[in-house]
Amino acid sequence: MRSVRLSCGSVDLFHARGFAHRFPPHVHDEHAIGVFEGGASEISYRGATATAVTGSLLAISAGQVHSAHAPTAEGWSYRMLYPSPAVLRTVIGLEAGDLFPRAVIRDAELGARMGMVHRLLLAEGASMQAEASLAELLRVLWTRHARATWDDGARTAPMLVAERARDYLEAHNARAVPLAELAAVVGVSVFHLVRVFGRRFGVPPHAYLRMLRVSRAREMLRTGKPASIVAYECGFADQSHFTRSFKDVVGMPPGRFTAGVRHEELRG
Repeated sequence: MRSVRLSCGSVDLFHARGFAHRFPPHVHDEHAIGVFEGGASEISYRGATATAVTGSLLAISAGQVHSAHAPTAEGWSYRMLYPSPAVLRTVIGLEAGDLFPRAVIRDAELGARMGMVHRLLLAEGASMQAEASLAELLRVLWTRHARATWDDGARTAPMLVAERARDYLEAHNARAVPLAELAAVVGVSVFHLVRVFGRRFGVPPHAYLRMLRVSRAREMLRTGKPASIVAYECGFADQSHFTRSFKDVVGMPPGRFTAGVRHEELRG
């Protein structure tokens, strides 16, 4: 994982060959945009599963639960960009965060452009050419395949219950939040809470809490904090639990993630 600091914000880069990691349901704070260069991956997103193969473009909205696994032992090879919603807002003046209605897109020309931009960012970092190429890639992706909103803004009572529970988890993510406490906060039974939360976010509350902790841990590791301190401050039971959870969600252990961030800092 590399992080490139551009004038419009930071963008993470990831490149893997023969990658066979099974990602459980998880979310990213950033949008996930990539191109597949070999193998295949089955991706579950918004209640549907699609297979990405060589040349497929991947586009997943920030904050949307998804999972992925390789259908064969070959795994897959891909290049990924993780621009934050703030980057898209700066580049194309977009306020909405939920952009992409489907994860796997057939667009060979844009996929090839995605690969070119990824290589350029790896080679040149925050050069004017690399940043301009990224801005054009995001503009074309938005024009062809994005939508400003996914739902019509209507909120049913179960959705509001789930969203209040999510907000509580986000505010108390450094500690274990018992289901009974969470249910009492939003005024429903534990059974009802688990059901509506899963329908709204695709995972049960405990899995969502783990994703929040991993997301917080990523940002703390970027600041140079030791993994042992990050694990404690983010509420993980011990170092091994933190390492397993981080690798499940991010696809690599904390040490490798930190090494990529440090490499980019030395370059910059």
